[in-house]
Amino acid sequence: MIKDLRAEAESLLGYQLSSALGTIVNLEGLNGNTLDAAFEYADLDIIQLRAFNHPAYETMTAYAGNGLGICSDYRNRTACKIELMAMQQTYVLSVLYTRTALTVALTLMRSAHDLYERPPLKVEDFTLGHDARHHNPDEKYYWEAVRDAIRRAVVWDVGAGIRQPAKLLLFGESSGDAKFRAALNETCQALFEKLPQWHENEPVFVAARGAAELAKRKPFDPWHPGIVEAMDL
Repeated sequence: MIKDLRAEAESLLGYQLSSALGTIVNLEGLNGNTLDAAFEYADLDIIQLRAFNHPAYETMTAYAGNGLGICSDYRNRTACKIELMAMQQTYVLSVLYTRTALTVALTLMRSAHDLYERPPLKVEDFTLGHDARHHNPDEKYYWEAVRDAIRRAVVWDVGAGIRQPAKLLLFGESSGDAKFRAALNETCQALFEKLPQWHENEPVFVAARGAAELAKRKPFDPWHPGIVEAMDL
């Protein structure tokens, strides 16, 4: 698939690519080594955004694609570093809804590069994609399961209390479904004292757009001012 994407991109751009940034859903067992192998097979260098070969997850790139967690002038390394350091940690409810899956994560973030997203504050369910709505005797059972999945990503320990997200990232090709949006809004109203601010700019392409934005900024990384990389930007 990556080879096909490379061929299509090169056809559109009119020149060969030597490197790219891959962004993936945060799934158990899918890691940086897996992505490295796929890019090597496609004869591409992978642009590393994070240390220790941690991959770029879609929550990160969707965050950046909404204009969040990135500095205003990335070419000014000093000003960018100051701006990034001043960002406050906040909980973000990340909701990806596609034809085949629902993933929900309560993610602790500062900048778009800083992400803490792992179980139990993360639910992945490939039985709750948009296409599965009619797999129950009554569709109401599907929407009850959707609400429960959202709750499980937030209320993982009765004694721990509920972490209040300031932002909600909503993306995926099925995220505009009216019934899904109603179920998500109702669940948020039941869970949180204050509703998080919804961010859903171009939900189909926002993760890819954020990946492109972060890749563009990589040569100007304020934490590594001596970086020199040959990348197709």
